[in-house]
Amino acid sequence: MITTRLVLLSWTATVLLVQSVASQTTVGWMAGAIAVSTTVDPIPEGGRLTEWRVVQPIVGGHGGFLDGRIWWKAMLNFEGVTIPSGELTPGGFGEGFVDRRHPHTYAHEVMVGTTAEWDGGTWVAGLAAGKGFPAFGSDDPMGRDPVRFPVNHHWAQVLERLVILGQLRYRQAVIEGSLFNGDEPESPADGPGLDRFGDSWSLRLSLFPIDGVEFQASGARILAPEHPEGDGHYQEMVSVGGRLERLIGGRPSYLMAEWARTSEADGAFTFYSFLGESATHLGRHRLYYRFERTDRPEEERLSAFRTPRPPVDDHLIGTTRWTIHTLGNRFAAWRHQNTVVEPFVEGSLIHVGKIGEGVFSTRDYYSRDRIWSLSWGVRIGIGMMGHRMGRYGSLTRSAGSVPEEHIHD
Repeated sequence: MITTRLVLLSWTATVLLVQSVASQTTVGWMAGAIAVSTTVDPIPEGGRLTEWRVVQPIVGGHGGFLDGRIWWKAMLNFEGVTIPSGELTPGGFGEGFVDRRHPHTYAHEVMVGTTAEWDGGTWVAGLAAGKGFPAFGSDDPMGRDPVRFPVNHHWAQVLERLVILGQLRYRQAVIEGSLFNGDEPESPADGPGLDRFGDSWSLRLSLFPIDGVEFQASGARILAPEHPEGDGHYQEMVSVGGRLERLIGGRPSYLMAEWARTSEADGAFTFYSFLGESATHLGRHRLYYRFERTDRPEEERLSAFRTPRPPVDDHLIGTTRWTIHTLGNRFAAWRHQNTVVEPFVEGSLIHVGKIGEGVFSTRDYYSRDRIWSLSWGVRIGIGMMGHRMGRYGSLTRSAGSVPEEHIHD
């Protein structure tokens, strides 16, 4: 009899708990892809190349329960299927690719976390873990306006790591720290190196003085990202930046600027980057512009678009500086609830020059030091409004955005 009563009480308590959790549960999902034609002239080893690709094909979700005290965030990325050989991107590099952007891993972001607040929300603490973005730098470029990824992708963000991240927020300031594995993925199906977890760390301070305005300063120390076994040098990374997203002159507008520095081998090699972006709505058009000046390490090449992975004896054959102006327009051709279809056109004018010592010659690889690229196609997004990858916990509350009713007026 006692056992029966205990079972009934346990069952009743479980049902009440599930009902309580379900009543406080929120779930959202998103999906998107970009069909794009890109022409680049010249490509490595000379000549012109045009490619059609489907890039950034993603499916994701996010949710929380217990009034948001426990949350989750996930995104699957299928570029391993659509662009296994990478996306044509002059200046791009990393993970064995050069002048192509590498495909991201299938499990791009899978994070769970918890938050707690006290003193009426003046203080907020959070803890998150999973595969995702350590606390460093700016948002993943996938969530920004230009289709073309910036050259500084590996200087201004750290992504796709096994990470534990802690946050502490006081009023409009958030400090974050994270521990993670230093190695970058070797393929779209590659998982984080469990044996290397904790060999790298990062810190970030974010300030939100008024709604829609934020500043960040970050530092990171990452062990041998290009060496899976960790047999390489540390990267010392610094990033500072600011972002504005609000109505300017009655028009939804966006401004962002960031500066980054990465040094390797105790300062033997140092690379700098500055990037600025802006965008504004003109009716159903969204015009955007990006300026970037980024240093890139040059390594021996296996072919026009690939380098050895891991690098051979950390041998750099020079450094190039990429100065890029990118201008584009997205047109909201069709929009219904949270779904939007946007044809776009985007062009870049690029100057590449050698800096410092080294045997690398831009003219030997590209035939000239000025490159142009032109992309056009269509974006399709469902539930993507305001999504910023790498912002977790209290940062998702702080990130200002233009109210949706003002978009595409």
